[in-house]
Amino acid sequence: MKLKKQTELRYRKKISNLLNYIQRHLECDLSLDALSAVAHISKYHLHRVFTIITGESLLQYIKRTRLEFAAQRLNNTGDSITQIAIDAGYCSASAFTKSFRKHYNCTPREYRKNSTKHTINLTAISNIDRGEHLL
Repeated sequence: MKLKKQTELRYRKKISNLLNYIQRHLECDLSLDALSAVAHISKYHLHRVFTIITGESLLQYIKRTRLEFAAQRLNNTGDSITQIAIDAGYCSASAFTKSFRKHYNCTPREYRKNSTKHTINLTAISNIDRGEHLL
């Protein structure tokens, strides 16, 4: 589906506003019905336009964004995995773990453990790059 230039610009603005809305409301109802109301576009048209403009479906974008949000929380907080799952819009820790494993090829617990090691290694490398030696 090819859009006229003015129409494309108008839809890009609506989709940009919608992306911002999604980022700020990851824990809320992000159903197609709810988001079409936010964007003021019919749900069928929103699905098509969103995919054309972003290159991924609305559902894919929401799932990916929620998982990235959760990964940041796992990396930067000591919050429980269950709380992170709920805050990311998942109804249970098991549903979250299943999606997380599919996306990151590891469980949230493994991710947290490995990302902590990774952060420590980056700090050590950064210190070495500045001429500091770790003994």
